[in-house]
Formats: sequence, structure tokens, C-alpha cells
Amino acid sequence: MAILGDSGDNTIVGTSGSDSVFGQAGDDTISGLAGVDQLYGGDGNDSIMGGADHDVISGGAGNDKLFGGTGDDVIAGGTGNDLLNGGDGNDALIGGADRDVMSGGSGADTFIYIYSTDSLAGVGNRDVILDFTAGEDKIGLSALGLTAADIDLSHNYAGDFAQLLRISTHHDGIYDMEIQLNGTHGAVTLGDILL
Repeated sequence: MAILGDSGDNTIVGTSGSDSVFGQAGDDTISGLAGVDQLYGGDGNDSIMGGADHDVISGGAGNDKLFGGTGDDVIAGGTGNDLLNGGDGNDALIGGADRDVMSGGSGADTFIYIYSTDSLAGVGNRDVILDFTAGEDKIGLSALGLTAADIDLSHNYAGDFAQLLRISTHHDGIYDMEIQLNGTHGAVTLGDILL
């Protein structure tokens, strides 16, 4: 079922079937419920919950809160400082531009980066992954054309976060992209990174 919002702040609840929901502009709250849903927030600071089954969730522009629920979900933040939570299942999380905070939840999750500007260097600029499990979860960097020589995993911390992934996207030893890994389970190695 296709459900279309308007330019205001919409609250949209899907059906038990497979829905396509478009919130459009405004700060929308969208719940997919059961079914294989496609949920699009559009512009605005949206809150989207996928629910059961395998959903595709896109926040669009704005600072969005996106929750996959159960199932193997694809969750994309778009632009803005987004919060992504995969929930149960083997999820793909794409933070997009700006500073995002991501949690895969249970399952073997993949955190995907498409552009070098998706997570910049420095505190307040870089993405934060809250629950990375080495040997199970993956960080997908294959779209960036990198080699192992462009990756630095040597920065381990005992304080606020466990590990800092530094990336030289121009192959020049200058690390212009960083991903902060909090609450890591096991030491992250190159085997956890998809190049």
C-alpha cells in the first residue's frame, strides 16, 4: 500500500502488509508495522520505525532517528546528524553525510561508507559506531577505492572509546576520514573491513 504524507508534520502508521510510505517535508513520525516496507522520511527531522520483516528505511535530509526493528534491514540516514539502529537481524547501515551515530544491534551488520565525506576527521565530525563486534560485523569501504595501506587501526583507547579507524582517502598518508568505534567486542582488524 502506498501512503503519502504532506508538507506538515505527519504521523503515519502502515498496515500489516508491505507498504511504501513517503513522509515528504516536515518532521514526520512513521511506523511500518509488519510487512516488507519501504519508508522514506524526506526533508525534516524524522523518526521512522521499520517493525517486523525486511525493511528499507531512508531518512532523507534532516537529523533523523531510524530504527530497523526485526529483520534484515537497509537503513540510510541521508544528510544530517542521524541516529541509526538496526535492531535484530543482519542489517546494512549507511549513515550518509554529516556526523551519525549508529548501532547495528544483534546480528552480523555492515556499516557502509560510499563517499569520503560521509565521516570526516576530528571530534564532532566523525561517525560513531556503538556496538561493533569484530569477526561478525563489517565496515564497508569498497566504494572508496582504498587499499590496506590507506587504513590505520593503531589508535586504541581505554577511556571514552575503544578504537579509532583512520582513513587516508587520497592515498597520501593524511588521514582525512575517521570512524570512532565505541563498545567494541574484540580488536578490530583489516579482516573486519571490506575494501
